[in-house]
Amino acid sequence: MSRLKKWRIAQNREKVFWREYKVVTMEGLDFHAKYYKAAVDLMSGIEECRDDDIILDVGCGPGDMLNLVHAEFKIGLDPLFPYFKKQGYAQRTFEAISGVGENLPFRSNTFSTVFCYNVLDHTADPERVYLEIRRVIKDTGYLLLALDVRSPMLVLIRMIAQLGIKKDPLHPHSFLIGNVVRLLSRLGFSIVSIRNFFSLKPAYSSLHWIDSLGIKCRRDFVCIIAKKM
Repeated sequence: MSRLKKWRIAQNREKVFWREYKVVTMEGLDFHAKYYKAAVDLMSGIEECRDDDIILDVGCGPGDMLNLVHAEFKIGLDPLFPYFKKQGYAQRTFEAISGVGENLPFRSNTFSTVFCYNVLDHTADPERVYLEIRRVIKDTGYLLLALDVRSPMLVLIRMIAQLGIKKDPLHPHSFLIGNVVRLLSRLGFSIVSIRNFFSLKPAYSSLHWIDSLGIKCRRDFVCIIAKKM
C-alpha cells in the first residue's frame, strides 16, 4: 500500500477520533489537555514569546494548544479544518489554514517557533514534514516536537503486526528516539530539551511475556525542543 493511500485511510480514522474527542472535551476528560499546557510551559521556560513572534502549529487539530499561546500572530495548519468547521469547532484565537505538513504554504524563514504535537506518525511522509518545518523556521528559531517513540523491539513487533495481525491505520509510522535526534541534528537543529511526558504499556497484551525476559518493550510520549542553528 502506498504512503498516500495509508495517509488517506489515517485521515478517515482521524475524523472518527475528533468526533469522539469533542464529546470527551465537553465532559472534561481530555487526556492530552494537561500535556498541551506542559509543552507550552516547557517552550516558554526556554524562550518567552515576544510581540513580533509568529507561531505556526503544524497539524494543530482544532487548535487547543495554540489557544494556550500568548502571541499576537498565530497560524494553525491542518488538512481537516473543513471537517472541524462542519463539526462546530469554531472558537479560535488564530488564523486557520487547511493544508499538509509536507507542503507548507509559507515563505522560508517565516516563523520564530513551530509546534508539531502528536502529528508525525499520522503523516504521509514524516521526513518531508521535517524538511518543510526546517525551511519555514527562522534561523535561531525553535521547533517544539512531541511524538510517540518506541523501543526497537516494539517497533519490530509493530512492523510485523501492521502486515495484518493487528493493523493500526491511524498511526502509519513508528519512531526510535535515537533516529529522531540524529535526523534533527542532520537537519541543523540543536537539541535544547527532551522531556518524557508519559509512558504507555504495549498495545499488544501478549507482549508482557517479553517484559518478563528483561527485553525493553515500551512506548514513550516525548516532547523535544530544538533550535535551528
